[in-house]
Amino acid sequence: MLKLLLIHALPAVLVIQCGTNNRRATQAPPQRSEDIQQSTEKKACDFSKFKPMKAQANHGSPVISMPQPAYPPELKANGVQGKVEVLLLVNVRSGLVEQVCLMDGDERLAESAKEVGLRVKFAPYSKYIQDKYTHAEEIAIYNFVSH
Repeated sequence: MLKLLLIHALPAVLVIQCGTNNRRATQAPPQRSEDIQQSTEKKACDFSKFKPMKAQANHGSPVISMPQPAYPPELKANGVQGKVEVLLLVNVRSGLVEQVCLMDGDERLAESAKEVGLRVKFAPYSKYIQDKYTHAEEIAIYNFVSH
């Protein structure tokens, strides 16, 4: 029973740091109303038709491959940096990511994060999870930091 509880209670969030150093990204200025509307649209990631195991519930499926996104040179040169959060739809049998959706972050960096998100590979999930679900949601966070 405790093992069952742990499978559903322990969170897993994947974080990748991109760039040449570990300085934190500068804070974003206050959001304008159109930015807030865009932010709401970004968070509308909806994989509910797949009835996935919800994000951060993965306990028994380690990441096999977590490639780093390419930092677009023109954005890096212009000092564009920040955190990009993507939602991954993972096939629990194969561990392959089938779809990626932007949850939060700079739209200019999002394409790179979504592209690499499709290449993330998990180990197949436990038989228990495979018996209950066909898909799972996972969250990957990519930090783009310029030098």
